[in-house]
Amino acid sequence: MKTLEKTRAAIISLHGVGLSNGEIARRLDVSKHTIARWIQRHKITGNILHNRGAGRPRCTTPNQDRAIADIVDNSPFTAATAIHQQLGLTCTARQFETAIRPVASTAVYQLKSRSSPKLTWNDVWSLPWNTQTNLLSIGTSYIVMRKHILLMKQYDRSHVVGNRRSGRITAGCFGWIHSSGVGELTDVGPSRFTGATYVEILEDVLLPPVQQLLYPDDVQFFLVQDNSPIHTSNVAKMRFQKHPFITLVPHPPRSPDLNPIENVWAELVRCHIHDCHYRTREQLLSLVTRAWEYMRTPAGQTFVETVCASMTHR
Repeated sequence: MKTLEKTRAAIISLHGVGLSNGEIARRLDVSKHTIARWIQRHKITGNILHNRGAGRPRCTTPNQDRAIADIVDNSPFTAATAIHQQLGLTCTARQFETAIRPVASTAVYQLKSRSSPKLTWNDVWSLPWNTQTNLLSIGTSYIVMRKHILLMKQYDRSHVVGNRRSGRITAGCFGWIHSSGVGELTDVGPSRFTGATYVEILEDVLLPPVQQLLYPDDVQFFLVQDNSPIHTSNVAKMRFQKHPFITLVPHPPRSPDLNPIENVWAELVRCHIHDCHYRTREQLLSLVTRAWEYMRTPAGQTFVETVCASMTHR
């Protein structure tokens, strides 16, 4: 912020009578850094004049500055290039990125004003009543007022963007295979996968097609599942007791890779999902569904038959 000429003269005068920089700063409400800078310049140049700037015209007009502020207020995370295109500015994108910082940066509230005291909670609560007219002025005071307003808005929903710690997108699916191909694929939802959900899927997804197409009339068949807590939960055990025609293959502890469906999942990821780009859970589910349908092709069925036939060697 540029200091007034009378303020600069007062700094030199008070320094001449022996006052410390801290005392001068308290009397004039100016930072000690500004005090030291003008005292040093007076010693070197003998005057208290501002250095001449480059004289280049501003990249934006006051009306465009207000338009930029409105865009950022409505959408704080708008990219500078998008604002540049929206306003149709004649300057280059790089020049605009430099010019936009003091006006539209969402981190303006981090700037410290050297002419205004630190905000208190009383000041914060009173701001909505006294800042409306001040926003019409473009310049340093405008930036200061935006700093005050953004102090209030920094935790608003529009100023907060979600963040994933790992950056991974996951989607839980239930699928089953048999000796001649794959069965149905089911989305277990974003909620927690529990034993009750597993039993519901067994009853609604697994058993109907198995009993209708593969093993009708309660013909006994073998089911391979690992020792996941969901598979070994009490509710799952009780359900299997009600279906004596299902024989569970004994599965040793800490050996989930013995389940042949793990080879199918690995093949799906390696060939169909690993190099694909997805940003949402729905996009990932779409990729998994397409990969699962590929396993119904002759090549996919051959792979499933091979891994199922390998059970005798595991």
